[in-house]
Amino acid sequence: MAAVEDAALAKLMNLLQTEPEPSSGPEGGLVPTAPGHDIPALREQLAVLVSTGKAKEAIGVQLTHKQVKRLSYKDVEKYTKRYTQQNFLNAHFRASRPKYRPSLH
Repeated sequence: MAAVEDAALAKLMNLLQTEPEPSSGPEGGLVPTAPGHDIPALREQLAVLVSTGKAKEAIGVQLTHKQVKRLSYKDVEKYTKRYTQQNFLNAHFRASRPKYRPSLH
């Protein structure tokens, strides 16, 4: 069992090193921007996370709307990157983890 988990983790780490960051698009979430980052749009998406109460779960920090408004450009990019990486990890773990099916025997 541990060997399977180690293999899945190794595969995931390899994917993180070789694949670009995913875009979330219609699934909801933060949409990565091109080199000329649209900070106000990313800030607004962070505000949506705060409004839905999912900021702590999504980025690891509980923020208020005032704090989101005061975030520096660097912090907005940091939290956006943290959120997209977390979604990427969650998607790969859900896909690689076998479904538990209780035995009736």
